[in-house]
Amino acid sequence: MAVPSSSDVFILALGVVLAAIYLFRDQLFAPSKPKTVSLSTKLSEGDGNPRDFIAKMKNGVSTLM
Repeated sequence: MAVPSSSDVFILALGVVLAAIYLFRDQLFAPSKPKTVSLSTKLSEGDGNPRDFIAKMKNGVSTLM
């Protein structure tokens, strides 16, 4: 029986690693979950249009000052 050389072992190990990466690619390369940003209390209570960017910006600035 032939003795495997180090290059044969390296090629086999590389194949096993690449196969494992392929099998678990969904878990390894899943996109990160988006961070949720809570709206300010004024907008969450229903005051104003939640799609109004300018109102959101003014509300954010007024709560900081």
